[in-house]
Amino acid sequence: MVAHIDLGPDHHTPWGREVHGGVYTAAVESAASIGASLAVRDRRQFAVGVHNATDFLRPATSGPASAVYHSPTPPGLPAGHQQAHG
Repeated sequence: MVAHIDLGPDHHTPWGREVHGGVYTAAVESAASIGASLAVRDRRQFAVGVHNATDFLRPATSGPASAVYHSPTPPGLPAGHQQAHG
């Protein structure tokens, strides 16, 4: 599951030029929930997010961003690993 966002001023914090962290957390949570639900839909089940821990390496001001849900889990990563790219 991959989701894309074109980041810009509408996504900035009220006091700065950087993108609000909630934009990333919402994108990652949405991609993970949709991806996980697609993975179990043949069993007539669905998935929802339970926990989302987001770490920021540096601020962004604009440009493309992607939220990626990996299933099955790549070796060495925790189950249901999610990551955002920007």
